[in-house]
Amino acid sequence: MKQKSKVGLFLLALLCLCALPRVSAGVGYFEFWDQKCAQPENRETVRCLVHRANSLTLKHSQNQDKMKQAIGLYKQALAQDPWNFSAASGLVTAYLETKDYPGALKTVNCTISRRPWSLEARLFRCQLLEGMGLPKAEAKRCFGEVARLYRESGRFDASYVLAALLAQSPEAEAIEREFHKRAKPGTPDGYAWETLFKDFDRDDYLKNAKLVEKGYKQTSLPRDISPSDCAGIIPMPVQGRAMSSSDRATAEREEAEYHQKIRGQKILAQAQSYLVQKDYGAALEIIEAVTDTDPKIDQLRLLKCLLREKTGRPEREYQACYRGYLAALERDDFHVVDPNYVRIGILAYWPDKKSIREKVIVNFMPGTQAQKNWDQFLDILRREDVFHEMLKW
Repeated sequence: MKQKSKVGLFLLALLCLCALPRVSAGVGYFEFWDQKCAQPENRETVRCLVHRANSLTLKHSQNQDKMKQAIGLYKQALAQDPWNFSAASGLVTAYLETKDYPGALKTVNCTISRRPWSLEARLFRCQLLEGMGLPKAEAKRCFGEVARLYRESGRFDASYVLAALLAQSPEAEAIEREFHKRAKPGTPDGYAWETLFKDFDRDDYLKNAKLVEKGYKQTSLPRDISPSDCAGIIPMPVQGRAMSSSDRATAEREEAEYHQKIRGQKILAQAQSYLVQKDYGAALEIIEAVTDTDPKIDQLRLLKCLLREKTGRPEREYQACYRGYLAALERDDFHVVDPNYVRIGILAYWPDKKSIREKVIVNFMPGTQAQKNWDQFLDILRREDVFHEMLKW
């Protein structure tokens, strides 16, 4: 297995949890947000506090003073928005870089206490505990409990496979084989198979993850999770006071959005089984059934548009679908740094390059080289290449 740093592994986890943009925009992403967050009116906003901290974590991970600055910025963001998962996740990474493993564990525990439905955080907690000295037998039980929760939730994704393999459960090999069957090359699952699960070795994985410095061992590890783990990380409610109505509403909304995301992943897994067989009509039928009743599951809407075109639906139908998806992306500021935003715009407005430039490219990382590259690339690309690239993705 290729060696990966703890920052790389944890940021990969953040991508899976939607804490970072859907598609990496490379240097252009940071260039755009650097410019935006340099403006006085934006500098202290939650998004810019998190961006500034992320920049320090990615660019100066070996500089302890910079990492302490990042920790301060993440905490400032959490003081404004205690439910901000990006800030909490980044804080864990910064603590790992400063070798403050108890601080990292406390932050993970805090995240779980506020988002008990988040199984990814529970999986990461087991890895961190084992690295800090939890006996292997207890760690395997921890992973086994997480795998059980994944199984009961009906989810079948890379995190479930990893939990089962780290638990070394009796059904782990069968779960891994089933995942391999579903993991289509060129997809996120295909990438996970090639880089993580192919020739998987538990000891090698944990050694290469390097979450905790070799030789570190904490003799007394907290086994329980409680709201008190959030002390010093987010503003704590007054003792004895019930959760505020706004906090309760936020918690309920986040839980609903999380379960909606998981529901979409389940439907996507079913559709992928048909895509592997090139039965595009059957895959489209499954996706249309769920998106017609629950149009908010945006992650399936793009595949629905692509499959409508692939199965020969009228042009006006799939173009309207692409434009509707563009509008959905534009509800979130991250569309300005998502290369798929431009690709979908090309599919939606082709061959009207004037509209593509004035309605789409103009919004993509304004003033950056990345925007100029797309503007130039538009004159030489072919729509069919963009379509096949998106369908493969």
